[in-house]
Amino acid sequence: AQARQAHQQRVAARQHRAQRQVHDPPLPDDAGGDGGARAAQGLAQRLDLVQKIVRHDPSSRAAHPTREGGSVGEQRAMSEHAPVNGSGMIAAAKQARKGGPPPVHLWDPPYCGEMDLVIRRDGTWVHEGSPIGRQGLVRLFASILKREGDKHFLVTPVEKVGIAVEDAPFVAVDVEAVADGLRFETNVGDHVAAGPDAPIRMGGTADEPVPYVEIRRGLEARIDRKSFYRMVEMAEERDGALGVTSRGAFFALSETGG
Repeated sequence: AQARQAHQQRVAARQHRAQRQVHDPPLPDDAGGDGGARAAQGLAQRLDLVQKIVRHDPSSRAAHPTREGGSVGEQRAMSEHAPVNGSGMIAAAKQARKGGPPPVHLWDPPYCGEMDLVIRRDGTWVHEGSPIGRQGLVRLFASILKREGDKHFLVTPVEKVGIAVEDAPFVAVDVEAVADGLRFETNVGDHVAAGPDAPIRMGGTADEPVPYVEIRRGLEARIDRKSFYRMVEMAEERDGALGVTSRGAFFALSETGG
């Protein structure tokens, strides 16, 4: 009897651990110990974000009737279009770590509403008024960021949620001269060589110019001040404009007035 009771306790413990792994999966780069526990707890909180979308978005509530008010077919449709619990985001992040960014440009999932997530001008990601402190989580979200027109979304193969971006989603925090031009590094760890497929442009005003470089598929990084000063030091004059050359393309930084 004691042996049978001990066996039942072991089975129950395994089931409990398995259930916790489903609800609190760690990020791929999480460490063990206390750090891993904190990471799992933080990620579990993020997994609830997608589920909050439908509750906070009026159009989603209109499109998906409640169980009491909808027919059987409407209830089935509501179930089929309910947002996932975040596992798709984790899978996308794993893919990004294995072989580059996920193919978000190939994904066209249904729009699920707006997430209370803002990327501030300085590159800080803020959810519900609180900055996201874990760089690993920021990089996870950045890897599944997509731009459509002037709007930005986090996408997986099965869902798309809108977020707010104050300026550009990324900040170029470093630039270096390489063999064929200029290579930038962003605040989320992306590296890109400026060129025809990653152009540099000047925004802002003549008195307060703001330089940007495209990172991928319309997603830009605002070039920080120290990197811009470094670019000016490397600039050359061409056809009445001061600019830099990278991968065979010339990018004007300002007019010389000559």
